[in-house]
Amino acid sequence: MKKVFFACIGLLVAGSMIMAACAPQATATEAPPAEAPTTEVQPTEAPTTGEQPTEPPAASNPTQVVFVEPGGYTSLDPFTNAWHATPTYAVFATLISYSPDLQYEPRLAESWSFSDDNMSMTLKLRQDATFTDGTPVNAEAVKWDMDKYLDPELASPGGGTIRQYVASVDVVDEYTLRFNLISPFAYLLDELANLEIPSPTAYQTLGPEKFAQALTSAGEFVVKEVIPDVSVLYDRNTEYNYGISSCVNQGPPQFDQLLIKYINDTEVAYASLETGEVDIASIPPQYLEQAKANPNIGVIESVTTSTQYFGMNNEFHPFDVEGVRQAIAYALDRQEIVDIAYEGQAKVLYQPLAPGNLGYNPDLEAYGQATSDDPDKANAMLDELGYVDTDGDGIRETPEGDKMDYDLMFPQDPTNQRVAETIQSELMNIGISTHLDVVDDTTMREKTAEGSHEMFYWGYGLLTPNITTYIFDSSRIGASNRNHVNDPQLDALLAAQDQQLDPVKRQAAVDEVTKYIIDHRFNVPLFSPMNYTGYRSDKLDPQLVDKLGGIYWCDLLVK
Repeated sequence: MKKVFFACIGLLVAGSMIMAACAPQATATEAPPAEAPTTEVQPTEAPTTGEQPTEPPAASNPTQVVFVEPGGYTSLDPFTNAWHATPTYAVFATLISYSPDLQYEPRLAESWSFSDDNMSMTLKLRQDATFTDGTPVNAEAVKWDMDKYLDPELASPGGGTIRQYVASVDVVDEYTLRFNLISPFAYLLDELANLEIPSPTAYQTLGPEKFAQALTSAGEFVVKEVIPDVSVLYDRNTEYNYGISSCVNQGPPQFDQLLIKYINDTEVAYASLETGEVDIASIPPQYLEQAKANPNIGVIESVTTSTQYFGMNNEFHPFDVEGVRQAIAYALDRQEIVDIAYEGQAKVLYQPLAPGNLGYNPDLEAYGQATSDDPDKANAMLDELGYVDTDGDGIRETPEGDKMDYDLMFPQDPTNQRVAETIQSELMNIGISTHLDVVDDTTMREKTAEGSHEMFYWGYGLLTPNITTYIFDSSRIGASNRNHVNDPQLDALLAAQDQQLDPVKRQAAVDEVTKYIIDHRFNVPLFSPMNYTGYRSDKLDPQLVDKLGGIYWCDLLVK
């Protein structure tokens, strides 16, 4: 569940990885799998979608910036959508945001303070913000939104974490709210930096279905047209004047329209960047040198919070057997996967958190590697457990007599295909046969949520370490717990991690969670890719690029 999103700006990350707007935002939604190149080691010529322009494209009127969103369209209703990324954060403001140095900054909120016992938080709203339907962003409106996120019957995916820790939200006065907590919660501000704040009036008037096409909020942009799986067109919000202090320009975006195009294939997306048909897109690693040599393309490099992993449905036999999962962890060659699919442009991972994550402990890489990278050990473990090849066809059978022959599902993309094919080969080396099941992102989300899958390849990411709660807590089965893990001891460790307010003790709790997940191998982390974002430097002039590799919408000029 990958996110750094749009706050007062937009941090652009490859594959819409979960990184925040003004800076990486801590949100709890998955990221689409990091997409990548083919297996050629040498830089290759990008496919073209038309003739290469000999001159920079003429500015359109109104001036429009075109951004590529990988993956498929899903409903943009923030209360029901389990996939929050650029299309929603371009229009929805949040209460809090992040600065480039990862400090909390006011956005719709003006200030906040915790009680001495950390069982409540008082939050004051700024008094000059309005939704684009003209209604005020006041305490009554924000309470209505929070009540929707907290509603157990609606079971909003975005509100899953705060439902565990927030008992209720009270209106103190017209612009002040009090959050009443069930227990201390270390990541409340992070949650509020990622929960979208829609207009209650518009939502109730239009109803969920129509609202998902209108998306009335208080952010930098206003939705003009939604074409599912094709594009979303936005006009700038001319009334927007409360960008965070990290923005040089704290008013409306300095261009008239934003067009987000859904393009699943990163090679096609890059070709569109080369031709000038799009202005901002991810750069597959095999085209990195080609992009750097193009005088019309600027390149931003950054690490990500993304963990790409091999997933197993822990409710499906034999992946309910810990020894089987451990054997698979020994069998998968992470470096081979990175070399083939990413041309080496990714960091091999042996733990569930990525280097860009605030809870990442590099010392635990060795802990995870100690039970990895040994196919002979994997074969010996399966033999001992009674998973053997009885008929000599190279495929093992379970003790119950069933062939170890399973579907491996992954989202469509050339890089994902290479990852899946490499996994398929490595699993065959230990007698597990796989059938590659290429699906669209929507199908991927649906099947992994309902539990009708067997094995899969995907990714998740979050700035803060409670991404592990989002991915592994049993309360998230049916939503973001796509491995369908139900382990009461892990749930208790996750709760202790999320409730620990002391930073040093919290890191110790995070490390304990990390070790437990490694020990029980609920899934197999593979790697964290580097992120390369390209933009048309002949058209766009970002005044400010943050240290994490993003472009601020507020400071993006059109030449």
